[in-house]
Amino acid sequence: MAAQRRDEFGLTFKQREFADAFLISKNATQSYKKVYNCSQNSAESAGSRLLDNVRVRKYIDNRINAASDKIKYQYDVSKERIYKELERLAFYDMRHFEDEDGSPVPLHEMSNDAAAVVQGYKTDGKYNITEKRAALELLMKAEGLFEKHQRAGQNVLVIKVPDIDKDDDAGI
Repeated sequence: MAAQRRDEFGLTFKQREFADAFLISKNATQSYKKVYNCSQNSAESAGSRLLDNVRVRKYIDNRINAASDKIKYQYDVSKERIYKELERLAFYDMRHFEDEDGSPVPLHEMSNDAAAVVQGYKTDGKYNITEKRAALELLMKAEGLFEKHQRAGQNVLVIKVPDIDKDDDAGI
């Protein structure tokens, strides 16, 4: 019997077909059944085994990482960008949304930071603005300054305030 041809990952045609089906369905049994046309019982055990195959796993991980990198590049997703967006939401100033007369400032005249927190319009013609609290909580959690505890069936928020050295705050 001739050796089966393998791709650059060392996969046979059917193994690669299985891996591609798994990437779509996220279900090893369904993917195995589709590719190998077998019974449910066979697909359950063989699909799981094939998913544990080192070469199959490497191919799947490679495809997932490539897709993730493409999304990060295409949409500029990074820690810095996420922090910047959270900062916009947490620290906006309401004065940027109305002029001196109390009329809404047109979106095209707002700064990028101000426009980023506008969710839509209210029925009175004013802007529906993102709530600050959720963004502040996320930033505080990311910086380790926030904990949520359960006490007597109620959520209790605990804000950790770091110790400030007396010499450090001399300029305040």
